[in-house]
Amino acid sequence: MRIGELSRKSGFTRDTIRFYERRGLLPEASRPALSNRYKSYSESDLLRLRLVRYAQGLGFTLAEMQPMLGPWVEGRAPIADKRVALTNKLAEIEARQLRLEQIRIALAAQLEQLSDE
Repeated sequence: MRIGELSRKSGFTRDTIRFYERRGLLPEASRPALSNRYKSYSESDLLRLRLVRYAQGLGFTLAEMQPMLGPWVEGRAPIADKRVALTNKLAEIEARQLRLEQIRIALAAQLEQLSDE
């Protein structure tokens, strides 16, 4: 499939797809002979982009995804590696959540002080 179709199916813009290609999140598309130099993307590329979108929704950064994306898409990522990545991300989110709760408490206290004045 060409980049326009990949863009429609994945929900990413063409520029984003090209950016992911440059970053190594998506393998460089092939240029079949006699194709007017159009790049050709595979169903595996679409699956990879869908996994990127899903991982972003879980809070993973592109840098965190990059080393594990290929093995996950290809079905060769050990369960232990998946467990470590997910456990680490969960711990990070829980720590961030705790920090946000501390900030919320501090802000509420400041508002309370303003109400008393």
